[in-house]
Formats: sequence, structure tokens, C-alpha cells
Amino acid sequence: KNYAPIGGTLLGQQLAAANGSSLVGFQQAGTGAVVRTAQDKMREWVSVKDFGAVGDGVTDDTAALQNFFNVGGNLYLPEGTYRYSYLEFNTAFSMTGNGVLRYDGSAPTGTASIQINAAITADALRISSSGAAESAFDYVQAASDNIRIELLELKADAQRNQTGGVNFYGSNLFVGQVVAENVARPIAFQPPSTTTNVRKNIHLGSLVAKNYIRGLALSYADNWSVGSVHVETRWAGAVVTPGYNGILIQACNDWTIGKCYIADAPEHSFRIGGAADTTNFSIGQITSVNSAGCAMKFNVDVGYLAKNGQVGQLIGINTGEGSALGNKEVTRLTRANAIMIGSITGLVWVSTALVVQDVDGLTVGEIYAENVSARVTNFRTDFDLSSGNVNNVNIGTVVAYMQSTARAAFGFDYQSGSRSLGNITIENAFVTGFSNFLITAGAANVYSGPVFVRARSLSTDVGGGVENVADTDLFQVDWTRGVGRYQGKAFGLSHTAQNTVQAGQFINATTVDP
Repeated sequence: KNYAPIGGTLLGQQLAAANGSSLVGFQQAGTGAVVRTAQDKMREWVSVKDFGAVGDGVTDDTAALQNFFNVGGNLYLPEGTYRYSYLEFNTAFSMTGNGVLRYDGSAPTGTASIQINAAITADALRISSSGAAESAFDYVQAASDNIRIELLELKADAQRNQTGGVNFYGSNLFVGQVVAENVARPIAFQPPSTTTNVRKNIHLGSLVAKNYIRGLALSYADNWSVGSVHVETRWAGAVVTPGYNGILIQACNDWTIGKCYIADAPEHSFRIGGAADTTNFSIGQITSVNSAGCAMKFNVDVGYLAKNGQVGQLIGINTGEGSALGNKEVTRLTRANAIMIGSITGLVWVSTALVVQDVDGLTVGEIYAENVSARVTNFRTDFDLSSGNVNNVNIGTVVAYMQSTARAAFGFDYQSGSRSLGNITIENAFVTGFSNFLITAGAANVYSGPVFVRARSLSTDVGGGVENVADTDLFQVDWTRGVGRYQGKAFGLSHTAQNTVQAGQFINATTVDP
């Protein structure tokens, strides 16, 4: 309702004087005097204009805004641009209105321009800035539980200096939609003290961001969900460095993310890492375009696991930006157990579609990859000194078209000692374009169980079948190449002859009409 000040006294001063208990007089515009109690105060919408705010984007409205938010209750921020330097939300409130809070870029009192220390509800929280002279701090840090914001809009006129948007530290959080532009890290749910502060019940409807370094981050949070993520256009100052991921998840349990579109990630598009287990999760679809690293990478710290998770569909387009150096595969899984992936698709340029390191229990329905420069899949036990076993992997269907630089379609690299690699099945593969071998392996021979590959390739594909395997009980291959089909146990040293299957590489092999 439209309440006017009485006798020139600001309404906000009257409400503050009430102290939540005594009667407060209001004069309703155009009527006689009425009386409202403190309970009535909590039901009425109080306008920031009653506190002297101008809202022209030029006038410093910091004092008026602070008094307004100190009142609490039901607050109305009408259309306008309200310039501020630093604000604290210390009193619970519900806010409506289309006003924009315009941060002036000055150094804040703490590490953010707005500190939220109370439970709040807002139809919209819109924050803008010039972005030009801002240092490494956030727009907002929210330490309180029980926050609900339907629309969170974060915009800067120019790209901000690697700074953040909003970082939530509490539990019981709901953000309906985040829209961000020129904000390096639009939204995060990361507590300042990670190992002692696990939050629960966090829900984000959608994130849409442009010109970013890291779109979304969650750490030490359980029971949360994100509906969808769409981030694009890399911040001009971003370099390829750890942590500059489109989405970063660390030490989280019982969570879901829907559809994710991540373009131009400065490092990996979607990463699970951190110094704790991440468990019981579901990811709908990940589309990665022009990433500087992997489209999807799981690499929690040594001693921890990403486990009991599923990914519906993963699409990597120009993964690693056309460079085979470093971790730039479509998918790299390290220290992961009980993972299910519906399909992996690599387009435009692919180093390797799937790298598996230190994994026990992986099921992939389909792999489709074009322009593969290294391997279609690579299984490794030589990753680090503390771990590296690879066991119980099943891949349903593989279709891959390879560059001539790709020496082999499937790679198995392993280290002697306590490593184990086995119980791996590639059910039905069509691979073409590799220059030497269907399968290549390391020089050592320490395996825990069989590897079975059923594959088909064109008659023009050269190759000697299997390279660097002396253990005749290891590989079982059913390979159809042109009009010849070769079945049986496979082994062999590195051979140079091409265009024929090497004599002696198949034990008890039979040639069958394909």
C-alpha cells in the first residue's frame, strides 16, 4: 500500500522507533489518519523511497538503502537504479520490485559489496556495476540459512577482474534463476571453511551466464539440485589453469544436475574434484563446446572417490581446442567407482574419447567419435604412485573415425607391481583409420583378468591386431576386418608389417565369414 510520511518524518524512522512492539501511526495517502500495530508493519510493503532513496543511478543511495534493509519486514524496491558502496542485510525481510542495486566499485568493508546475514526472500535481486575498477571480491556473500530468491540478475558494463557474483555459505537455499553477464564467477555454494561446514538442501533452477571464468561451483554440500546450466563466451583475461571450469563440484553427496551447455570453458567444462568423496549423483546431459580441457573430468584427490553416479549423455565438440597435449580428452575418469554413462560423443576434433584411470565399475552405453587423433579409449594403471587399478568396465557400442596419426584404436597402458587391469569388455566396435594396431598395450604384463574386444574395421585399415602383449590369457579378440574375421586369444610384440594380421598373434584363431 502507498503510505506517506507523517509530518515530514520518514516512515523508516517511525518503524525503527516502534522497535517491533508499540503502536505506529501512518497516514494513508489521500485519507485520514489510521493506526497500525507492529504486526501490521510486518504485513505492509515499505518502499525504499520513504527512506530518501533517489534511484537515478548517480546519487549515492547507500545510507537510505541501509536504513531500508535494517527495517526488515516487507520491502518494496521500485523501478530505478540505486547506487551503493557497501550494504549489510542483518534483518530478515521479504522484498519485491524491479529496482536495480548499482555497485559503485569502491573497496568494500569486507570481502563483498553486500553481506547477507539474515534469512531473506526476494522476488528479484538485481545487481549491476561498471566492472572497471573492481578487485578480487564478490558482489554478494550470503552467510545465512533460509534464503529464497526467485531471480538473481548480475551484470557489469565491462568484464570484472576475476571476481565473483554471489557465494552462498548456508543451508536451505533456493534460487530460481540466475542471469549473469561479464561476471567471472556468477554463482557458487562454497563455504569459507570447507571441511567443517557441510550444507544441505540447496536448489538452483537455472543459470544463464555470458563472459565467465567459472560458471557454477558447489563444495561440501549435500542434498542439492540444479535444473539447468547454460554458460558461454570465455572471459578475455582467462588463462588455462586448474579451477577455471565451467562447472566445478567438490565433496558433494546426493545431488542432481539437469541439462548443461558449457561453451568456451577456460579448462575442463565439467569437473568433479576435491579432498573428499563425491557420491550418489545424477547428471542429465553435458554439452561441451570449445573447451580448453576435457569435456568431463572426474579427478578427486588421492584417497577419495567419485562413486555411485550416472551421466545421461556427454557431447564434446572440439574438446581441448584441437590440442592433444595434457588432459584434453572428451572424458577422463580418475578414482571413480560405480559410474554409468549413457553415451559419449566427440565431434570436430577428439584426442581420446575416454580415458580410464583407477576405476572399478564403469558402464558406458555408446561411444561415437570423429577425427580421433590418439585413441578411442585408453585404460591406464600408470597414473600415479598411490593407485591406478582399472577393473570391471563394460562399453556397449563404439563407432569411431580416426586420423592417420592415431597408431591404435584402443590403448592399455599399465605399470608393473601391484596394479591390476581386467574384466574389461568392449562389446561391439566399428573403428577405422588407425595406422597400426587395433589394440596397443604397455610393455609390462601385470593384469588381473581378461580383456574382450569385439570389433569391425574396413578392409583398407592396416594393422597387426595386438601389440606388446606376451600373456596369451589376457586379450580375447573377435575382429572382423573386411572379409576376414579373426577370433581367439591375441598377443604379439610390436610389428612393422601392415595390411595383414600377423602370424602367431591369434592362438587357436578361426577365420569365419563375417
